[in-house]
Amino acid sequence: MREIKISIKNLCKKFGEKIILNNINLDIYSNEILTIIGGSGSGKSVFMRTILDLIEKDSGQIFCDGIEINSKTKKDFYSKIAVLFQSNALFDSMNIEENILFPFINRTDITKENQNQLLNEVLKSVGLQKDIKNLSISEISGGMQKRVALARTIITKPSVIFLDEPTSGLDIKTSGAIFDLIKNLAEKYKITFFIITHDVFIAPKISNRISLIKNGSLTFIESDQVEKEFLTN
Repeated sequence: MREIKISIKNLCKKFGEKIILNNINLDIYSNEILTIIGGSGSGKSVFMRTILDLIEKDSGQIFCDGIEINSKTKKDFYSKIAVLFQSNALFDSMNIEENILFPFINRTDITKENQNQLLNEVLKSVGLQKDIKNLSISEISGGMQKRVALARTIITKPSVIFLDEPTSGLDIKTSGAIFDLIKNLAEKYKITFFIITHDVFIAPKISNRISLIKNGSLTFIESDQVEKEFLTN
């Protein structure tokens, strides 16, 4: 029996009279890549941000490892996950090493030596050389910036990573490389990935399940039907 990592029950959200999430139920399994696709304004980002409690839900429940996420348990939930937003959220004032190690900036439970070991490990995992550590963000390409952002998300060894349009602004070849990297990271670190994307051509190649969000509801579709369903909805 598959282990449920996150369970969403009767989730509802609307803005004014516009219904964005209409009584959504969804189980996200451990070690799977789940992708949500949908047109512009369909509610993909609202859905992800509501799960993360960055947007307040109107009703419903969200559980992680069987524990409901609320004001008392949110901190523990956040300790288990990582989020990569569309903009990458990298700091121009920091070099690559400082960006990747940023999650450890106020932690005293891990030595500098261990941080450096983790840094070298994640750089290798995302296909970057150690000698780029001192470069600034402006000195590397968009594809490399995405790899740096992914390195930062995995360095704390989260059990779930949420990705918001991970290939936005990248060319087709680079997008394919980033999706391949996500698949490799999922397999290597046994991470659950929750992805929202408009990339209906590459995402089906790496996803275990794909769901189309439309009119506030989710519909699961087969990988070979994604392009057709997306373009006709």
